[in-house]
Amino acid sequence: MTALIPEAASPLIDSERQPQQVIPVMAEVAEIETLVEHTGTVRFRKVVHHDTQPVDGTGFQDVVDTQRMPVNQVVACAEPPYRRGGVLVIPVYEERWVRQLFLKEEVHITTRRERLSPDTTTVELRREELVKERFDPVTQRWTPDPS
Repeated sequence: MTALIPEAASPLIDSERQPQQVIPVMAEVAEIETLVEHTGTVRFRKVVHHDTQPVDGTGFQDVVDTQRMPVNQVVACAEPPYRRGGVLVIPVYEERWVRQLFLKEEVHITTRRERLSPDTTTVELRREELVKERFDPVTQRWTPDPS
């Protein structure tokens, strides 16, 4: 004769009648810490090198000629400076006591370029270099860093 065991008390599962298994659930948590460590001191220094080089060349020089041209003429109104060809003309006015505008003179300014004789001269050229140095705590000196 078989005895009936109530289902709540049975350690077996209904359909397959196998014992229940308990699987524990576990979780891992990672903690990351950063550690600041002084490993050395680095500095950058700019070095300027001066080199002189000879330069051959012909230069130019601008020469300005000024001429005062008397006009002595009555005009109706004043005009601003103007160009006539390659000449800058600057009118110079004077008011007379009879309230006439009188063009007293014009100043003519001409600029011409003259070539200088060929010349050899030296010029100083600068060149910059950036140097990376590391401080050596043993010798207490800055040394060039090869990297």
